[in-house]
Parts: sequence; C-alpha cells; structure tokens
Amino acid sequence: MKYTRKANLNSRSPLFETGRKRVTWFQTGICLVLCVSAFGPLRAAQVVYTSARGIYTVKVPGTTQASAPARTYLGIQLLPDLRFPGRVANVTGNAVSLLYLSDHSALATPVRKCYLQVTEGNGRGYVVDIDQFRSNDIVCSENLTSWIQSGDQVKIRPHPQLLDLLGVTSRFGLSAGIDADSADNVVVWDPDTQEERVYYFNSTRSRWEEKNIVADASQAIFRFPYGFYIVRRSPGTLRIALSGDVGADAVLLPVRSGANVFSLPVNLSASLDGMVRVSGDFSVISGANAKRSDILTFEEPTTGLQRGPFYHLSRPNASGWREVGVNGSSAPIAPLDFLSTLVLHREGSPGLVFVE
Repeated sequence: MKYTRKANLNSRSPLFETGRKRVTWFQTGICLVLCVSAFGPLRAAQVVYTSARGIYTVKVPGTTQASAPARTYLGIQLLPDLRFPGRVANVTGNAVSLLYLSDHSALATPVRKCYLQVTEGNGRGYVVDIDQFRSNDIVCSENLTSWIQSGDQVKIRPHPQLLDLLGVTSRFGLSAGIDADSADNVVVWDPDTQEERVYYFNSTRSRWEEKNIVADASQAIFRFPYGFYIVRRSPGTLRIALSGDVGADAVLLPVRSGANVFSLPVNLSASLDGMVRVSGDFSVISGANAKRSDILTFEEPTTGLQRGPFYHLSRPNASGWREVGVNGSSAPIAPLDFLSTLVLHREGSPGLVFVE
C-alpha cells in the first residue's frame, strides 16, 4: 500500500512506503539490579527501580533489483541504559536540580548527548535535551518552568548513537560502498527540514559516514523519540538484533508540519483508540475529513504490514478514529503491535501530541 497526501513531499521519500519487517524473536526480562543505588547510599525516601530489558531480531529484506531499494522501518524502542531515575528538587529557568544527588556532573556521559523525560507530574511525557551537567544542577535546552516542578519524577538517558545500534564496523552486514548511492543506507527523517539524513558504511575508509560529508559519523545521534529506517540496495535478507531497556513511559511527541517518524513502544494490548489523545491539551488535530486532520500510519514489526492511514473524525453528528477510505472500520480499536513505528503527517502548525 502506498499513501502520499502531501503534494510537495519529495517523491523519493520513503515515509509512506511499506517496508517489510518481521520480529523473529523478542524476550523481555526483569533486571534485578537496583539502579538508584549506583548514585550513592540508598536512603529511606528514595525509590528503588528495576529495569525491564529486551532484545529482538528483525529480518531486513534486501532488494530484488537495484532500481527499487527495499525499505524497513526499525525505530528505537529499546533504549540505552538509564542514567538517572528520581525526583526533582528545584527548577530555575532552564536549570534543574535533582534530589539525593550531590554531584550532577557524575551523570555526564563522554561524547554522548542526553535527554530528560518527565514520567510523573503535570508535564508528564515532556522530553528535553540536556546541554550541560554541572555540579549542582543540569542545564537543558529549553526553559523548564512550564513543564517541570519540584517533586516531579524524571528519567535521564543518553540518546542512542549509530554505533550503538549497528556497531562501529557495521556488524550486521549492511552493504558498504564508495558513496551513499552505492551502499545500503541508514536514514533518519529530519522533521524540521523535511529532509532525510542519510548514513552509510564507507568501503574505502571502513567507517560510517553521512552522505556527501567526509567525516566519521559513527557517533551520529538518533534522537529519542524519533525513529529511523534502513534502505537496502543489496540482495538477501539480514538479521539485525537490537537490545536495551523497554521504554514504556508516556511521551509528548514533538510534531512538525509535514512528515514525522517516531519510535512508539506500546503496551501489548494497546490500541490507537486508547493510546493517542484526541481532546484537550496535546491532542491530535481532528477534522471533518482526512485532509483536515492529522494522518497516522503504523509500521508493524511482527507482521511487516502497514496499519492505516488513520485520522480522527470530528463532526457535529459523528466522531472517532477512521481509516482513510474505509467507513466504520474497527481497525483503530484492534491491538497494535509492540515496537511499532508511527509516521504522523500534519498539515497544520507544529505542536505536541500526547501518547500513552
């Protein structure tokens, strides 16, 4: 199925093309390590956390002809190790201090960009990049006073890097080349510029590089909660294994006008109808028809199928999720695949969408 709604969307963009992908094995286990104790002596007022860990392997099909590359959406639903779970002490502008943490700079990870996510509080789901770890606080990229208050629960993780996902030496066997057009590609969709950022393994210099940039790109950041996809120009099926913490916290998706690709871990019984907010603050744009609404499409890993596209209908005499071109569809209430990738297309102004 192919769905293209925006006339000026780059015709080569894969955002609404179905990639075939299948999870061949997934296992979630409970890790019994007490994460908080790593940051100092355990106190009575502190909360003890365990981390759910997961690993899954994905079949990534190759192409049958070089002129028709095969695309597979992966997403980053299994996250890097948690750096800090705990509560906020104080917020001042774009700086936040954390309870029971004497030296905030100890959380810094060399050459790793980190982010803070609110998991409990009025700003639940809010995600912000961290610019600096200082001794007494953490400096973020935005003013926090509208989103975070004293006592809120937060988590800090590093953003995944290209080398974390696919290895310094392209360990899963993606085809290398002398340039991006002769190799398999790892692609991130930049919602701000509405353009692709393309990475490939350079066969001459034996390293990851970004298209048309002669520099080592192995530490390129794949920002949470955005997803990515693989473009295969070579034949054969590869198996790619990804692992990490299972991230199941609510998130405010930063939606830009145009196309957006998000990683979206969901509860095993969750459905579109109960997961995406349709009224109040941070809801999707609803409309009288698909053209006036946000369009949501899901790439499912276990089935390799595309679910949707969906939109939320809002009329005086009718409302609810609808599948484009299908009246009365029950698909929006059917359980979604765990580890789905969401492609959200918006015609209107940028904003935030709450997903639980």
